[in-house]
Amino acid sequence: MTAPVIYWHRQDLRLDDLPGLSAASAEGEVIPCYILDDTPSDPWGPGTASRWWLHHSLVALSEQLKERGGKLLVLRGKPEKLLPKLAAETGASAVYCSELLEPAARQLQQHVARSLEQAALVLRASPGTTLVHPEYMRRPDGSFYKVFTPFWRKLRQGDIAAPTSTASTRFWRGPLTSLPASEWGLLEGSRDYSAALAHPWQPGQHGAQQRMESFVASQIHHYDAHRNAPAKNACSRLSPHLHYGEISPHRVWHTAIAQGPEADGFLSEVAWREFNYHQLYANPDMPEVALRAPFRDFPWLPREDLFEAWKAGMTGYPLVDAGMRELAQTGFMHNRVRMVAASFLCKHLLIPWQWGARWFWDQLVDADLASNSGGWQWVAGCGLDAAPYFRVFNPIIQSEKFDPQGDYLKQWLPELSALQGKSVHKPWLTPLLAPDYPAPVVDHAEARQAALAAWDTIRTQSA
Repeated sequence: MTAPVIYWHRQDLRLDDLPGLSAASAEGEVIPCYILDDTPSDPWGPGTASRWWLHHSLVALSEQLKERGGKLLVLRGKPEKLLPKLAAETGASAVYCSELLEPAARQLQQHVARSLEQAALVLRASPGTTLVHPEYMRRPDGSFYKVFTPFWRKLRQGDIAAPTSTASTRFWRGPLTSLPASEWGLLEGSRDYSAALAHPWQPGQHGAQQRMESFVASQIHHYDAHRNAPAKNACSRLSPHLHYGEISPHRVWHTAIAQGPEADGFLSEVAWREFNYHQLYANPDMPEVALRAPFRDFPWLPREDLFEAWKAGMTGYPLVDAGMRELAQTGFMHNRVRMVAASFLCKHLLIPWQWGARWFWDQLVDADLASNSGGWQWVAGCGLDAAPYFRVFNPIIQSEKFDPQGDYLKQWLPELSALQGKSVHKPWLTPLLAPDYPAPVVDHAEARQAALAAWDTIRTQSA
């Protein structure tokens, strides 16, 4: 009888288009396994919102496996200890997984490989997180790309592998005791992040596929026209599904490609996700350290009171506050609003971008280390291919331009419901109609000048 093999699920909670699972099933019957590590060495373990998503994604994967005649084995402990033990108990001949690119995940993979090697076993890691592994996406001189445009051009012209099926996978049916969902502990301190959404989140592969199909059917062809309007349902909302690997980037890419040139705007956003992963691979300290060295000495003015006002959506600037309220209630924020809210923290309040990155990490259901770190460094102006620091978003102009009727603002800020026309963008001018809404915590013009003055102190170094 052929020995079974273990498939170690990580951020690839799907069965479709999973190269590692295909490779495992070619060797023998598969034991799908997920390991909860309550004491991870990773300083960027899942935040509150991500843990909510992870719980429901694991439930969905478990149900999907049952439909296919398999069972998801959920264990708690250290992967480097549990995987060799599981292999010994089941007689498994090898362990397969998807290769992850985050620094701590790469280090963990090395630890697991060494522990399996001591047990005369091998860890076989397959790609699956990105469209192309960073090692195969270098510049002609061998270095990694630092500018998005040439990266995007090369990616767009490249040969991206087509998605594959795992329908023939056979699962091992031996006796195994899995940790029940009631003991995972992933929902502690969290809320139901789907409650305030018109289209509730549905974690899992089926939810990801349905979201992709809905987006393609009704939104992708109008993506460029509507993508910056937060009141319109133009976002794909695929980011949390991609982060936990419920749908492969290859499946998303080729589905979009099939829609023709109108999908290029959306594909460029997929490419930004890819670019951020390649940046993180090349710069493992990107989540904490400014990639542009001069910004490591930037004269931030970290004030806890202003940070708390920003987190609570009480800055007095409607677009910023609406975004922060949306984030608190749904675990999500429209991308245009994310840029404005992040810029406001860094450039109006002069609070370190790392503070904002940490808060987003805890609050977002799509918290992704590469995208989160890359996005904050882009906004703060300290990334390798970033918005210039002197580009200071005016939150008033931004809301007037992208939410002219104030539909998005009123959705998340009921205090402004009595305001009409342009007054909704400047509620401080009609305080009697919005008595419960706070006055601006800073003056835009003064804050902009203070930001530029701070930038001047390091400008010659960053040139």
